[in-house]
Amino acid sequence: MIRLCLTGETTLLQRHALLQQSLEKRGFDMLVLDLGEKPASSSARYAVIAARFALRAAATAAVAGTRTNPQQIRAAFYRSPDAFASKSHEFETKIHAQRVRPAAVLHLFGFSAPFASPTDVPYAHYLDDTLALRRRDDPTVGGSLPPSDAERFLELERRAYTAASRLFVTNAFVRDSIVDDYGVDAEKIDVVGAGPTIVVADMPKLFGTKRILFNASDFERRGGDLVMSAFALVRREDPSAVLVTIGDALPGTYADGDGIEDRGRVETDELRELYTTSDVLLAPAAHGPLPDVALEAMAHGTPPIVRDRDGLGDLVRADVEGLVISDADATPEGLAARIRALLADQPRLRSLSDGARSAVASRLNWDAVAEKMDPFLRRAARA
Repeated sequence: MIRLCLTGETTLLQRHALLQQSLEKRGFDMLVLDLGEKPASSSARYAVIAARFALRAAATAAVAGTRTNPQQIRAAFYRSPDAFASKSHEFETKIHAQRVRPAAVLHLFGFSAPFASPTDVPYAHYLDDTLALRRRDDPTVGGSLPPSDAERFLELERRAYTAASRLFVTNAFVRDSIVDDYGVDAEKIDVVGAGPTIVVADMPKLFGTKRILFNASDFERRGGDLVMSAFALVRREDPSAVLVTIGDALPGTYADGDGIEDRGRVETDELRELYTTSDVLLAPAAHGPLPDVALEAMAHGTPPIVRDRDGLGDLVRADVEGLVISDADATPEGLAARIRALLADQPRLRSLSDGARSAVASRLNWDAVAEKMDPFLRRAARA
């Protein structure tokens, strides 16, 4: 068997357990390494790095005359060069400490790299985003990140992507960013897609519920204000329409809105029930790498409405598996018109539902992703 090391932060590894299983089915002997519990010395060093970053971020916000809060600073630190370098060093130490050297390493996402220094171990990144792409699509990204830190992070990304033997990306938007923004040869990049992060349940799909589903976590980035304004217009004409929100609690201005059902964070079984009883999922973010909720909803027969600038806009075939709207249509009036038309057209809704399920069964799943990764991983093991 081929010894393959899968690295990434704990939450990312948990969300990609089905990818690990798909690679194991293809005969790879998987060694999974996360950052885990840090030694006391390492934890103390990381805390000092985080504290220094917080001071710089607060000073940057003060100079700019903007307000920030600890949650924003923590989010910015997650994308900081300090955290990137520290985590990369820890992954490298863990990999080199293994008794049996892995034939190759597959690293999840671009918040760090599996090695902080040159290595002869071939490795691949699996990426759903880049900082350059995020900043271009949404200028507010990294508002608490000092400009010099953002440039340092971009340089660390560039070094990691250049040193990688292969880059696997979820969509063409990410591929183009890596080529245009980081100068990486397109021949080194494979668009492999993604899959639902939960096991798909074989449940009957209900239609005509007038339920509209929205993931409210990271509310502003996901287009929360647009969704709420559009739903208010839908509700005005159709009082039976209901907007069901999941994830983070809604901002106070929306929490008590007419026709809004805020479920908050839900367990997997309840999430499956919501997928199968909702008519449509809204995912109109100006930038969103590849929302897990959208693929999970599609797997259960709920078509999404997405933006054409988004990662899902590259994977969802318009009017086959969901609706893809342009920037011009990404207005409360434009989105509301799309929602109303879809809720009123049951045959079209059923057709999109069938298309969404078929897309996940045939190409937007982890077995399909593992199949595309397989050739490089086997070549790397033989090198």
